[in-house]
Amino acid sequence: MLHFKNIMKENLKRKCMQPKLYLLRMTLAFLAIMLPCFLNAQNAPVTTLASDNACTNGVVSMPISVSNFSQITAVSLRIDFNPSLLNYNGYSNLNNSLTDCYINTIPVSPTLSKIMLVWSDVVPVNLTDLSVLINLDFTLLNGSPVISFNNSANGGAECEYANAFGNPLLDMPSTSFYTNATINNLGLAPAGAIIGESTVYQGQGNIVYSVPTIPNATSYIWQLPTGFTGSSSTNSITISVDNNALSGNISVKGHNSCGEGSPAFLYVNVFKQITIKLFLEGLFNTATSLMNQTQDQFGNHFGSGIADKLDLELHNSFYPFSTIYSIHDLDLLVDGNCTFSLPSGFQDSYYIVIKHRNHLETWSSTPVSFSGISANYDFTNSNSKAFGGNQKQLALGKFGLFAGDVNKDGSINQSDLTEIGSNALGFFSGYVDTDVNGDGVVDAIDLIMTDNNAASFKMVLKP
Repeated sequence: MLHFKNIMKENLKRKCMQPKLYLLRMTLAFLAIMLPCFLNAQNAPVTTLASDNACTNGVVSMPISVSNFSQITAVSLRIDFNPSLLNYNGYSNLNNSLTDCYINTIPVSPTLSKIMLVWSDVVPVNLTDLSVLINLDFTLLNGSPVISFNNSANGGAECEYANAFGNPLLDMPSTSFYTNATINNLGLAPAGAIIGESTVYQGQGNIVYSVPTIPNATSYIWQLPTGFTGSSSTNSITISVDNNALSGNISVKGHNSCGEGSPAFLYVNVFKQITIKLFLEGLFNTATSLMNQTQDQFGNHFGSGIADKLDLELHNSFYPFSTIYSIHDLDLLVDGNCTFSLPSGFQDSYYIVIKHRNHLETWSSTPVSFSGISANYDFTNSNSKAFGGNQKQLALGKFGLFAGDVNKDGSINQSDLTEIGSNALGFFSGYVDTDVNGDGVVDAIDLIMTDNNAASFKMVLKP
């Protein structure tokens, strides 16, 4: 009986041991499968393409460096670039540990090519951090292109590392393991618009011109027209205009180690200040020795201080005395002054010709010199200032243009009187040519003033 009990106890013990043995067997099998994975749980090396600068058509060598390159038996790197922006020239500086490395470039599309670098060895390789695997050599054609690792094509299989067991290493997210490069184009963009005055005067100084900053420019080259002085290597310049300066282009362009960019131009007109003084008989006020402002039906026709408008011409000093310059609608002030700007190229002597809507055309008595930085001519202080003495005395020492040539035929005569008379009968008012005295109404006063000059057979006198 005792023997039987012992047998029963031994059987029960065996049955209790069976689950433990099963669990042990399963654990050993699991470890046999997973142990290589635990042993190989390793990150891929950090791989970096170094950015660089280059000029258009310049050659650049781009190193690929690695860190954490430990126990590596295989490398596959795919590097993408745009062949319309970069020309691949080959490689250099291949690391001695990557013997029998396969490197090839493969066109993918007109704007995409890939460089494949493939290496493997049964003996794991270790490299110190920041070791260079290889240099990729390019010629920059255009733009500022990016050279990038492609860790997504073919499920990432074209860009990966393998460990000592031949297993791919963790390299995701891609940005944590692969650093792309940009080739910064140092070529200079065209200069932007020049900011500054487009009209200056002879003798003027401290005139500032500038241009927006040109990226990559280390200096600026300014060029100035004849008679302009100033110097600068920055994006602004202060200039002076001498007494003989001529109109022309100011230009500026950027400069750096790559060369010069395309320039910007600003045409600057150089003028001289001209002042002519004259009186119009019809507007002259003997009480003030000034002119009245011409009127229309609402009051003063022009702004404060403006008596009327006139045209001015410059004529050659020699036969046939051709018109070489004309300017219209000049402001004639109540004090008789009329100021305008004349291009600096006019340096000779010219006849000054005054034309008005209802006064007789009048020429200067002689050609006037315009050789300086300014010119002044006063018709009012002497009858002799007009060619042939063709002015009317308005007050003591004051002379002015004859009133009444409303049809501008060069003579004050019956045809002018007829036109004024017709408008007077029609009660014309406003800013009209037949209103000779400029009071805003065509009436007998205009007829009388015109008739007096017609009786004296006043006409244009010129050389």
